[in-house]
Amino acid sequence: MIAREWRAWASPAGADRYERYYAEVMVPELEAIEGFAGATLLRRDAGEETELVSITLFASLEAVRAFAGPEPDRAVVHARARGFLTRFDDAVTHYRVVQAPATTRMRRLARPNEPPSSP
Repeated sequence: MIAREWRAWASPAGADRYERYYAEVMVPELEAIEGFAGATLLRRDAGEETELVSITLFASLEAVRAFAGPEPDRAVVHARARGFLTRFDDAVTHYRVVQAPATTRMRRLARPNEPPSSP
């Protein structure tokens, strides 16, 4: 699984609008992509500026390319979203997911009779 991280900043009001945009436009767009596995939007209010971090999960780099196109390390920021933001990263960072709550739970569900591993 691949995690795609992207950062942006906005005024508090712009961040509110971006949150709605993310839920109403971005997530449905992502859900239409085969291999999309989830999205999380983090928000950190810091006075007059709010930091936003989007973490999207994909089954593979091929699924990332289905979203991002031939340059998967470039950010995908639609014109409408740009209007809510004061600045944003032009590049994203990709990580290979090695451990996540969902992966632990999925392993337990897939093998219900297997005892938990010891630390």
